Amino acid sequence: MDDEGRVRRSNRALAGLLNMPLQNVLGTPLGEALLGKPNALQELLAATRRGDRPAPLVARSERLRRAVRVNAARIPAQRPSRAIVVMVEDVTEQQALERSWCRARSLPPSASSSPASPRAQQSADVNRGMSEFLLEQKELGKKDRAICR
Repeated sequence: MDDEGRVRRSNRALAGLLNMPLQNVLGTPLGEALLGKPNALQELLAATRRGDRPAPLVARSERLRRAVRVNAARIPAQRPSRAIVVMVEDVTEQQALERSWCRARSLPPSASSSPASPRAQQSADVNRGMSEFLLEQKELGKKDRAICR
């Protein structure tokens, strides 16, 4: 990313997420391309350049019809640098799974106590799937762990 929030280097995954050819991603204002707002990432990028470690930005992109998590980090250099790397992650399915898991956890006792209940089986399947998903994660943030409480 440059100082104005434009993409300087990219990979095919970002190009695919943005539905753009890779060569067209370079020079694109990332906040606008992702979230439809030119300054959408301004606070995240400014905090990162100051040396802070801001929490990732999680937002719904109406333009892409996806939920994304954007994280930024400074690139270590021998001399002071404003260079940063930005990671964009599509978390649409993760959020859908979390919502489904929350709904399953909030079932009334009568719905989950009968082994013959289809709703109970669905709840057990969702809980099992969410547990497996969480166990596969290498790092979980505070917001990610909140779903487990």
